[in-house]
Amino acid sequence: MGVGGVGGLTGLDIAAAVGMSRQTRRGPVKLRPESWAWVRHVYMGDEQGKADLLAAVMVRVSGDHAFIEQHRKGVAALAFEERMRNVICRVCNGSAEKCKACKGRGTFDLSGRRRARIIGVHHHAYKRNETAITQEVMRLYGIMGNWQDEADRHIERMTREV
Repeated sequence: MGVGGVGGLTGLDIAAAVGMSRQTRRGPVKLRPESWAWVRHVYMGDEQGKADLLAAVMVRVSGDHAFIEQHRKGVAALAFEERMRNVICRVCNGSAEKCKACKGRGTFDLSGRRRARIIGVHHHAYKRNETAITQEVMRLYGIMGNWQDEADRHIERMTREV
């Protein structure tokens, strides 16, 4: 269905588990809106979850570089696309250890032309700004990874308690 997951559980199982909240001394355990959007999109196939995730990513795009500031929506879409693809590198089998094929990521990159199309610019403009774009996409990739980890931990915790 998407990136990550909990084996053997359906979208309905996950929705039920996430819908429950566990009481702690500080109150009920809740997911951040971004992690909840992750669950809704990745595990339940909810299009509004996808829209919420894209909006959350776009808000976090850094305006430190002029090109990135001008193309916030496209850079957010690129980071989202790369996170959702998660195509494991066949050279290092996802380990990312000193792998030149995947540039130490463990996953295959989209081509430069494909990345430019997602951002909505000519590939020459992409090439001139590739380093800044890649750094920003990797930063956003990590933020989305935190949302995924939080969602997966919550699902695992809730399914153990059921």
